[in-house]
Amino acid sequence: MEHLSRYFDRAAESYGSLYDPRTATGTAELFRIRLEVAAELARGKSGPLLECASGTGEVTEAVLRASGIGRAVVNDLSPAMLAHCRRRLDRGVPAVQVEWHERDVFEFLDCLRGREFGLVLCLGLLAHVGRAEALLASLRRVTAPGGAVLLQASVLEHPGVRLVDRVVRAWPGRFPHRVVQYRLGDLMRLAERSGFAVTRVRRYGVCLPFADRWAGRLNSYIERSLARRLPRLGGEAVIELRRPA
Repeated sequence: MEHLSRYFDRAAESYGSLYDPRTATGTAELFRIRLEVAAELARGKSGPLLECASGTGEVTEAVLRASGIGRAVVNDLSPAMLAHCRRRLDRGVPAVQVEWHERDVFEFLDCLRGREFGLVLCLGLLAHVGRAEALLASLRRVTAPGGAVLLQASVLEHPGVRLVDRVVRAWPGRFPHRVVQYRLGDLMRLAERSGFAVTRVRRYGVCLPFADRWAGRLNSYIERSLARRLPRLGGEAVIELRRPA
């Protein structure tokens, strides 16, 4: 996982711009929608919160604000990402008690054995680490009875996501980091086999292949206008999983 840490360390300085409304790309539109969906699904949830991969902390902050949860355990593999997140939470939600970790997600979840959390965030992570079945089993062990996991993924049922996945597989040398994609149906079945109930699925995103490269600002307009109008066909999904009480 050292290559992943280096990859995200390099990305950390500009990563937060993806949540800035002034950033006019389709990718940024999708990141902002992910944040909105996560905050919406977090309302009414009780803690403590477990954040598996915080990035620069925008989603973590939004979820803490929306839920009112007062305790959080926050992890990221990248020290640079984690430093940005720490500064953001210190400014934005200073009353929250935060325990910080800097680990590979599988090591992190293993070190939490015996602890349980009311809300677990696993957003923007699965594509980078793969091993969905093992990840879901680890998430199940740290989710409290009645607690929820928010899991995000790009889904291979979407033709644009499927085309990008095939291109990246065919020419891996042209891309700095290869991600792993899954079918939504497969993820839901794996989750149920791991002991979760799938309670809500929010799909969104036009996800035209490589459109930020060839369409520029037009792709931002396309996603801003249409991404939320695809509840059954979108290329991105946030899945709410619940551990039965």
